[in-house]
Amino acid sequence: APLTTMLNEQRQLMSIRLAPSAKRQSFSISFREPYLFGLEYGLGLSAYNTRTERESWTEARLGGRLTLDKRVELWRFELGYEAFRIRITDVDTDAPVTIASLEGTNVISRIAPSITFDARDSTLYPSHGVKVSLTYEHAGQWLGGDFDFWKAVFDIDAYYTILETDEKLKHVAQFHLTVGRAE
Repeated sequence: APLTTMLNEQRQLMSIRLAPSAKRQSFSISFREPYLFGLEYGLGLSAYNTRTERESWTEARLGGRLTLDKRVELWRFELGYEAFRIRITDVDTDAPVTIASLEGTNVISRIAPSITFDARDSTLYPSHGVKVSLTYEHAGQWLGGDFDFWKAVFDIDAYYTILETDEKLKHVAQFHLTVGRAE
């Protein structure tokens, strides 16, 4: 099973996503190189642009993310940096006070180290195994943003095949738990 996960990690991945709708429009593009310069280090790049019309305001986000990671067997050690601009406009008088106080343009800049253990049989269609991750995010004015905060998140996903009718048809149960704290 771990061999399948490692093989899935060896491919370059590029995705482009366009999601237009009446209340929310989003566009994102991402690229992942699993072997940067032929080494056992991965590089991820992504950019996004999202506009959401909420009940009492409009929110637009424009940003990007850079990640570097090192894989050691079933473990991944990652360091990410993300910066994005949030523009809040068209604030109604009945909008929450916190939204009204944030009207205009704000920037969030954050770093996020994480560690992940992944023993699933497939990253795309897992039928058994577990993935556990711990991430710490820190945003700060010292990184060029307008806000200071931190957040720690623990995630666990467990997959179990509960019924297999033949080699291609499986019923899989997924159990997910997320625990976090932010300040």
